[in-house]
Amino acid sequence: MVMPMTYMLLFNLLDYYIYAIGITYGWKATLEKYQKSYPDKAAMGVLFFGDIKITSLSRKLILVTGSWELKRVNDELKGYYSLIWEKIKGKWVIIVDHSS
Repeated sequence: MVMPMTYMLLFNLLDYYIYAIGITYGWKATLEKYQKSYPDKAAMGVLFFGDIKITSLSRKLILVTGSWELKRVNDELKGYYSLIWEKIKGKWVIIVDHSS
């Protein structure tokens, strides 16, 4: 399980997050969305990733695609994602997160 703040440390400050019902721009707004959506461990459940594929776009950009599954006590959610990672100052960070 990844806590929202821990996950958010992977994001660049100028990123955006695209999800099934909208787009969130900016690191702070994305963090607030995660905190509202996953206020406690029960809401976060256990997150699994599958079908992971990593494609190099350049020396400083990669595309990661795959599936995700969130298992909670009362429900399960599934979907797909694509992440664009950029190497900035020697550190890989997510600059685009598209999940559906």
